[in-house]
Amino acid sequence: MEDKVVAIFCSDLHFSLTPPVFRSNENDWFAAMKRSLNELEKVQAKYGGVPIFCAGDIFDIWNSQPELINFLLQHLPPKFYCIPGQHDLPYHDYGSIARSAYWTLVSAGAVEHLDSPTTVTMDSFGKGKRGLCIHPFSFGQTIKPNTDDADSLHVCLAHQYVWTGGNSYLKAPPDAHVTNLGKCLKDYDIAVFGDNHISFETAVHTSATSSTLLFNCGSFMRRASDQIAYRPRIGLLTSGRQFITHRMNIKRDMCLVKIEASGLKSNDDINEFVKALEGLDSDDLDFVEVVKQYMKTKDVSQEVRVLIMRMMST
Repeated sequence: MEDKVVAIFCSDLHFSLTPPVFRSNENDWFAAMKRSLNELEKVQAKYGGVPIFCAGDIFDIWNSQPELINFLLQHLPPKFYCIPGQHDLPYHDYGSIARSAYWTLVSAGAVEHLDSPTTVTMDSFGKGKRGLCIHPFSFGQTIKPNTDDADSLHVCLAHQYVWTGGNSYLKAPPDAHVTNLGKCLKDYDIAVFGDNHISFETAVHTSATSSTLLFNCGSFMRRASDQIAYRPRIGLLTSGRQFITHRMNIKRDMCLVKIEASGLKSNDDINEFVKALEGLDSDDLDFVEVVKQYMKTKDVSQEVRVLIMRMMST
């Protein structure tokens, strides 16, 4: 039987009302986000409208504004299944999910929330196969081994930070290394993870004779300066239990590539700026936006603006 694409996997979309500093050169941030969503839907259509599974963090903040929610209600592709990541949950608390912008998408029918093993029936697997069985583990939930012996392709979908050498941040926790996942991934055919914004694919040994293919999606769009040379991707799962990589088009991305601060003559200006910030009334979720608005309305030197933008883009 021909090997066919049966599902698309993505993660860490981090949609936001305003662009992150690294993408602050975008003339229209909503148009930039729409480009990525349109590309995702075109890939879906190319393969016959297969389902899309998101491994968490649709939003950058859990209480996103109505304007952004309305945008996603209009532009999210159909057959969009998801689990929440920590950015989707009020203060990272799954029990408060009904308060979130994520849940608004669920209530409106734009997102199919996964909270228990769900089988999506497909003809692509051939006679005798039920389809694709997704075992969801939202942020903070413990991954448990598969105990369902039904004749399906069993996929662990989790929002949990995992890493391999060269695909992590400095001093990533040792217990999050993929080699420590063997027991909890036992009897899964596939494991798909979100949270680590660097994409990678590897095999995790679950016993002396078997292994599970692990696909870490990585981020859906570039949002930080350390991603200047990074090209986001989505995973196309085939009926042959392999992933085809689709790399997202970044040609039209407008990024803050290089900022020079060589004109800063002394620390006086920056010290004055920091003192002014101390009096601002803001929480940590919108601090960057507050700083940007402050620099627009106050007499801040160009040298200080450049330095602050560079620091916030890291």
